[in-house]
Amino acid sequence: MVRFAYAPTGMSSLTGQFGILENIRDRPWRALLVLPFMAALQRALQREIRKFRPDKIAAHMLLPCGWLAAEAARAAKVPCELYGHGTDVDLLLRLPGPLREAALTALAHAESVALPSAEKLAKVAAAWPGLPPLRVETMVGSVADGPGPIEQVVSDMSERAGDEVLFLGRLIKQKGSTTCCARRR
Repeated sequence: MVRFAYAPTGMSSLTGQFGILENIRDRPWRALLVLPFMAALQRALQREIRKFRPDKIAAHMLLPCGWLAAEAARAAKVPCELYGHGTDVDLLLRLPGPLREAALTALAHAESVALPSAEKLAKVAAAWPGLPPLRVETMVGSVADGPGPIEQVVSDMSERAGDEVLFLGRLIKQKGSTTCCARRR
C-alpha cells in the first residue's frame, strides 16, 4: 500500500472523508489543491510502475486516477482497465472542451472501461469517439461500490488476470481502506 503527499499535512484536505468534488464544494479554496494532487499522484504512479513493473494497471475513478493511469500505462506499455463510478463520469463529461478532449484521448488508451449503469455508458459513448470496449458492470460492496475491501479487490484482480496488478483509487475508510495505491505480487 502506498500513500503520497500532495500538500503540507495541515492543508491535505482534498481527499478524505468525502469525495474531491464534495470537499471542494465544502471549502472552495481546496480547488487549488487539484493540480498538486494530480502531479503527486502522477509521480507516485510512475515510481510504482518503475519499482513494481506490473503486468496490468487498474484504476477506479476516471478522474483523476483513470486519466493518469491510462497515460502511464500507455507510456509503460502495460494494459490498463478503468472503472468509472458516478460523479467522476459526470465531471469528465462537463470538463471544458480541450481539457475533456485531452482526458478522453488519454482514457482511450485503456484496454477496457467499466461504467456503473447503462445511462452512464450512453452518455460516455455519445461524447467519446474511438472509445475502448465499454461495459456496464454492477458494482456493489465497499471500494467505491466495488466488490469488497481493497485487499480482496486486488487479490481477485490478480487471480483473474494471472498477473501482477497495480491498483489505483481514492480510498477512504468508508470504502474499507485508507490507502491510495495497492499492489499484489
